[in-house]
Amino acid sequence: MGLGGVSVGGLRNQPSQVVALLDLPQHVAPLFDMYLHHPNQQPSLRPRLPQALVAHENQYKKSPDDALLAQYDAQVRRYYQERTGGNKETSWSEQIADTLKKESRPHIRSFLESQGFIQK
Repeated sequence: MGLGGVSVGGLRNQPSQVVALLDLPQHVAPLFDMYLHHPNQQPSLRPRLPQALVAHENQYKKSPDDALLAQYDAQVRRYYQERTGGNKETSWSEQIADTLKKESRPHIRSFLESQGFIQK
C-alpha cells in the first residue's frame, strides 16, 4: 500500500476537550491518534526494540539482556546521528530515562474517573 504512519499521544494533554469534540460516551477514553499518509520519500526505518527484550514466554524475565540492550542503544544512537546530521546523539535508554524523570499528565487520573474507569 505504500502507507506511512505515525501515532501521536498529544491528545491526552486535553482529553476532556477531545471527549467533548468527538461526543464520546462514558467508558470511552482517547489514548492516541494515528495519522496515515502516502509519503513523498522513503525515510530509513527507525530501529525497533528487539523482540527478545519485550516478548516473554511462560514467565516474565526480570532483568533485560544487557548486551542486547547495549547493542540496541548503539543502533538507535547511530540512527539519530545519521538522520540529524550529528545534531542528535542519544540512545533509547537515555530517552526513556529522561521521559520517566518528568511528571506526565497529572490530570489523567481525574479524567479517567470522570469517564467512569476508576471508582472513587
